[in-house]
Amino acid sequence: MQNIHSSAMLVDLRISQWTARKIDKKATAEVAATHGVASSTGTYYKSVLPTTNTSGDKTAIEEIKKLVGEARSYHYKLTLPWFDTGPRVLSNLGYIEYMQRMQEYTAAFDALVNEFVQDYPFQREEAKRRLGTLFNEDDYPTLERVADKFSFSLNVLPIPQGSDFRCDIGDDEVDRIRKDIEASTRITMQNSLLDAFSRVRDVTEAFVDRLQFEDTVFRDTLVGNAKELSAILPKLNFTGDPKLAMICDELDARLCAYTPNELRNNMQARRETYEAALDMKKDLAAFFGSYQNGAST
Repeated sequence: MQNIHSSAMLVDLRISQWTARKIDKKATAEVAATHGVASSTGTYYKSVLPTTNTSGDKTAIEEIKKLVGEARSYHYKLTLPWFDTGPRVLSNLGYIEYMQRMQEYTAAFDALVNEFVQDYPFQREEAKRRLGTLFNEDDYPTLERVADKFSFSLNVLPIPQGSDFRCDIGDDEVDRIRKDIEASTRITMQNSLLDAFSRVRDVTEAFVDRLQFEDTVFRDTLVGNAKELSAILPKLNFTGDPKLAMICDELDARLCAYTPNELRNNMQARRETYEAALDMKKDLAAFFGSYQNGAST
């Protein structure tokens, strides 16, 4: 396997945004009173700014939400988990593509935030007319404060190495901590790769589920998702794991051999792909077992 410290890194994506949604306690109490229920039964949320403009297009605040969702989705797609939250693993094979796309997202985010901030005073005045008695001045931060609620940052970090730990606490204790760091990194690395295997498992199970019966309807995304994953997997294989490389080849050669229409109209092609998916599902169960056992030792 490749040296993880030279073939991968950690990337920490942090995005904050103002949602322009508020809980209206007064309206919540009024709705509860109208229906004779406790106020804890439900909560009334309101959009303090419009989501569309007079032309029916999404406003800047809504475009920001959409872009943030796309950026996070891309981030998760091109990386693997390191811990449950926080930084994620990025392979050096995917670094250039990832950074270029993130720079595009950052530029688009900054442009939309600038547009939103410039239009914010007008939108706040419009909200008075739109919300009527639900308007509350306290729901709206000042122009300076609302601008500070938006940020888009990305930090690249090295994967921890035991040799990097240095502290004047005694040689024996330093040596023990270094060994613990190396062991923890090794286990976390294996758990991280399990996420890549689980992505293949999800795609494979979808093929088994949708192709088992000839009359089952499926979307074109069934094959599209498999093709997309087969293109991404090599960039996720930051250890050069031969099992994951083999699975990637099988995914492309066996599940993506036919187009969606061919799978719908050619029963022989459908059966071949279904059987291939069953075989891959069995293989994946063995791969999961070996990795889980390795991660626990």
